[in-house]
Amino acid sequence: MLENGALKTHLAACAGADKPARMSVDWPGRGRFELVEFAINGGRAGYLRPLEAAAVPADPGVAQIGGIINALATPIAIFNGRRELVQFNRAYANLWHLNGGFLVLGLDERAILDKLRTEGMLPSRVDYQTRRTKHLQSYTRTAAFENEPRHLPDGRTIKVISAPAGANGGVIYVFEDLTERLKLESTNKAFTNVQRETINALSRSGRRVRHQWPADAV
Repeated sequence: MLENGALKTHLAACAGADKPARMSVDWPGRGRFELVEFAINGGRAGYLRPLEAAAVPADPGVAQIGGIINALATPIAIFNGRRELVQFNRAYANLWHLNGGFLVLGLDERAILDKLRTEGMLPSRVDYQTRRTKHLQSYTRTAAFENEPRHLPDGRTIKVISAPAGANGGVIYVFEDLTERLKLESTNKAFTNVQRETINALSRSGRRVRHQWPADAV
């Protein structure tokens, strides 16, 4: 991990030092570490402390669509085959009221589901574990699947469509808030019913008038 020059510099810093010697080390494929070395009886010992994680190569199929979803108003989230969050847009975070301190790349979807349950954002179910297991079956499907609309405790109705994310596994979730559309459909249905009742009432009244009107009065 250390070039000859860097190794000599580090050994010189260690020689006769009372305090631990520290040095940054780049480990290809693993990330950046701090090498901490200190004196012990009979020699020296040390350890590597992670400074930053190495970037995990993205699935090519996921990478191609990653730049697109950020511009969409439709809530979208993408998880890899290990259930780790690899892409999401602001609409997804807003849909579930998740802030940037919690919603970070690499987060396990199970942790997100547990968070939503704790916050009272998921439909009330007695057996949450069974519901979560059923939801995570999306990772085993080979074609797009549309779930039944979910009626949330806050009054919203959400539709979820899941689809395979790529050759390396994973899931793409697309969400749709049906709340306003269902309200509009309900309003239109109620208005249609009122119109129908009004027409029926006028029709009945017209028939009664005709029956009551004397024939010789024409």
